[in-house]
Amino acid sequence: MMRCLSAVLLATVGWCPGQAPEVPIYTDPDADGVSAEDRALLEAAGKLRDAEQLLDMASVRRQLDRKTCTLTLPTAKATPMTGARVCRTARLAYVRVGYFHLCPTCDEWHLTLAGGYAIAEGGIVATCHHVVLPDEKEMKTGYLICADDAGRVFAVREVLASDAATDVAILRTGATELAPLPLRTDVHPGENAYLFSDPMGARGYFSTGVVNRFAREKAEDGVTPRVVMNVSTDWAPGSSGAAVLDERGNAIGHVSTISTLDDDPAEEEPMGTFMVLRRAVRARDVVALITPK
Repeated sequence: MMRCLSAVLLATVGWCPGQAPEVPIYTDPDADGVSAEDRALLEAAGKLRDAEQLLDMASVRRQLDRKTCTLTLPTAKATPMTGARVCRTARLAYVRVGYFHLCPTCDEWHLTLAGGYAIAEGGIVATCHHVVLPDEKEMKTGYLICADDAGRVFAVREVLASDAATDVAILRTGATELAPLPLRTDVHPGENAYLFSDPMGARGYFSTGVVNRFAREKAEDGVTPRVVMNVSTDWAPGSSGAAVLDERGNAIGHVSTISTLDDDPAEEEPMGTFMVLRRAVRARDVVALITPK
């Protein structure tokens, strides 16, 4: 009886998927670590390279010395959204940023991509300094690219400004159809925090948490002081540079690092990992590199 009823319903209303019509379904990497989407990205990036439209590693290094840029930023939003609306807002601003590069060991072209997000019209994107910094040990040669969530590949035109200590880079890209996120700087611990990113290649992963605290620490050089924002949303390698959003759809920072708080291994019976500590760059540190028009 139940099967007959199901058949009648399907014949009447058609097949009804679990997700809304505009919601994408992502495919994770195959056993070899490459998804069908990434293969398409590789092909598109190769065409941009052959057309000499991509920014090479040497040019990126020179432009990373730029410390300020002039932009017109969108005004922060004041109306709370549902979680689903925040997710869509994050996705429409999201890009994958990183290198299309020739491997020094296998002589094959690969993609090493993290996250980024639009902050102004005209394809202006923010991400981490460490995402943009070339790694000559891992890349024989490479070019900086970005791709939107729909899988379209674009050239990164130039590095507009960057700061290694706060882990910020601002890029001008060809991804001009993104929906920029306003930057909000008056953030409090306890606020809801949302993240749309690709942790360890798991495309389109949306998570929620709260802002835990603001903490002063030394930058990666071990000397320069900086302030970070600890957030409890889930992220992993591959999430770097993705925007952390508030419940109104503003960017309050972006993913920077992740580490664990562990017991002392020298103890007689070490208890292992107690918790994971996630550090985000503050939106204030992005704004600090921008002179308003």
